[in-house]
Amino acid sequence: MEKATAVPSRRILVVDDDESIRDLCALVLRTAGYTVENAVHGADGLDKLRQASYDLVISDVNMPELGGLEFYESALSEIPAVEGMFLFMTGVASEELLSTLSEKSLKCLEKPFKISELLETVGGLMHGPLRMALMRGEGGSRKEGRVNFTDDCAVVSAAGVLRGVTRDISPRGMRARYAGEAIPAGESVLVKVSLNGLAFERGARAVWTEQESGGFVSGIEFRQPMPVSSIINIQANQG
Repeated sequence: MEKATAVPSRRILVVDDDESIRDLCALVLRTAGYTVENAVHGADGLDKLRQASYDLVISDVNMPELGGLEFYESALSEIPAVEGMFLFMTGVASEELLSTLSEKSLKCLEKPFKISELLETVGGLMHGPLRMALMRGEGGSRKEGRVNFTDDCAVVSAAGVLRGVTRDISPRGMRARYAGEAIPAGESVLVKVSLNGLAFERGARAVWTEQESGGFVSGIEFRQPMPVSSIINIQANQG
């Protein structure tokens, strides 16, 4: 059995050539409990993304060296996991800019914005689509406080009871590897996990499924999130 480890999350990179905006965002977000690093323009932000993982990037649009949209496109080409991880800020929200951001499903705060707007938007993005929270593959930087462990589990699907092992778990879902028939994306399932005496069942649905040698891996979303205390107990019992 692998030892469980809590994966750090809530790391934010703030990218803006305006020092006062950078400092204000960093102060507000750190006070709210996030870990924050700053970059002075897009090129600096890209260097930082190459060196470390972040859960969210907050970037100004108009900057020297490398503008916000160019920064995003460059980051996406090098680090595909950043898709869905950007929040933009701008003092000039033209129709063309807003249309471009909308096409890319990117959010934008118009300066000046209220502190409450910043925190509300960041909080929403941190709990974004489960497909991003349950990243495919072992790389990925957005892991939403997962606990990594390997233990037996069962997934009850339309095909019957599929025996397998967990890959990781968070309050919102889990990844599981199993043999048998693939669970189609969108199918309702029941997951059963027993972890050193901590047993639970959860109604859920498959978000995605991929084939691996000898079986399949699915990202599974719980219908009702697990309490964070349960995840902490799982970690403690695995330690």
